[in-house]
Amino acid sequence: MLGDELSIADFYLIPVFTYLSQAPEDEATIARTSKLQTWWNEVSQLPSVKKVCA
Repeated sequence: MLGDELSIADFYLIPVFTYLSQAPEDEATIARTSKLQTWWNEVSQLPSVKKVCA
């Protein structure tokens, strides 16, 4: 997480954040943790993540 390459932690959290992003409380929850928000903003734009989570 937050490294130069994806790790097992990223692969674990991507589906969790995909699920959470469907909840109305998502913005408020993620906004409390700027590092997680930065991570999600970057990871969610990766072509592989977009393809799998579409």
